[in-house]
Amino acid sequence: MTFKNAINAIGLLGVGGLIGTYLRIHREQKKEAQLRGYVSDELTHFVGRGKNEQEQYKLLKLILTTRQLKSPGQPQNGAWSISILNQRRFSKGEVFIAKVVCFCDIPREHLEIHMGKFSRFGLAFPKRFMISHAANPVYYVGMDYSLGANDLAPVGKPGFDQNPHYWNEVVGNYLQIMSCLHDLTKVRSDMPKGDQISRMLNMIDFRILSFIKPVDSNILDVDCHKANVYMEREWRIFGKLDFTFDDVSRIILPKAFDGPFRTDFPALASKIYTV
Repeated sequence: MTFKNAINAIGLLGVGGLIGTYLRIHREQKKEAQLRGYVSDELTHFVGRGKNEQEQYKLLKLILTTRQLKSPGQPQNGAWSISILNQRRFSKGEVFIAKVVCFCDIPREHLEIHMGKFSRFGLAFPKRFMISHAANPVYYVGMDYSLGANDLAPVGKPGFDQNPHYWNEVVGNYLQIMSCLHDLTKVRSDMPKGDQISRMLNMIDFRILSFIKPVDSNILDVDCHKANVYMEREWRIFGKLDFTFDDVSRIILPKAFDGPFRTDFPALASKIYTV
């Protein structure tokens, strides 16, 4: 604000009105800054977990060159894929093995712990863009609390005093019932059609059960614990993500790779965030 504009503002609002306006704007800016530190308007995918930095950079370049993100082993056409292992434990995340691409919902100022678990090479997209491509947050469920008398577990049934047993048996029963239900459509004319059953099963398997992530409440207060998946604030998409450089909101990489990246991808130079 210029001196002349300030004088005009004082003339219009008075000193008290000008101070009140300043304080209101200051409060709004402070509130906006606090929100930015709590939630992110981007979803970030980090590449090459367990690889060395040269391999991670090579993978990041491949993703940007092909302009496509997909899960390892995902079909090239991006078809949604899921393996259901009936005999495994749902409470350990072993039943629904989905081919998904994972992102974290963490403001860039607070990525240090997450990068320590995964890698320091990543790319981010606006959250609205990701939602338009069917991205959804996972549903974290504690698996180690005791079931009370008012819960859904059968009263007095042995083995149901702990939540993992409850989840494992209920999900196992669901898989058996859905298999029988699908078989019934082949012999009963009064049953819903097979494609209707399949759509229902796909919705439950792909959009609900595949987005449940078991957590161990004993480590929820240990931010840097590698097994504390709750701190990841994970979002997922099935299939593949095709994108353009305009869709990318940020590129994250170590300072040592800033120069090489500007040479390799000059069109993305303005979106670099070094760590």
